[in-house]
Amino acid sequence: MPITGTRGGHLVVLRGDRVFDWTGYAPRDAFLNEYFAAMHRIFPEWDARFEPADADPISWEFCRTHHHRHPSQFLHDPLPRARAYVRRFALG
Repeated sequence: MPITGTRGGHLVVLRGDRVFDWTGYAPRDAFLNEYFAAMHRIFPEWDARFEPADADPISWEFCRTHHHRHPSQFLHDPLPRARAYVRRFALG
């Protein structure tokens, strides 16, 4: 969650010492170092913290609160494609 006054937009899943995002799994510390460095190059004052999701990430409530599009707002249903993509990554 970005601190007040900064923007966000990257949703990740933390599981132990690993992070999952659109690129697949990565070691948590390496991901955080790289992501924070990239954000600081664009927004030097940027900072964020991790918080548990307060609602189902495909609910209207979550999408509205976090300024994401709801799956129904896409031309085609993105959920089957997203589920197929996630299945490609076996957690080892």
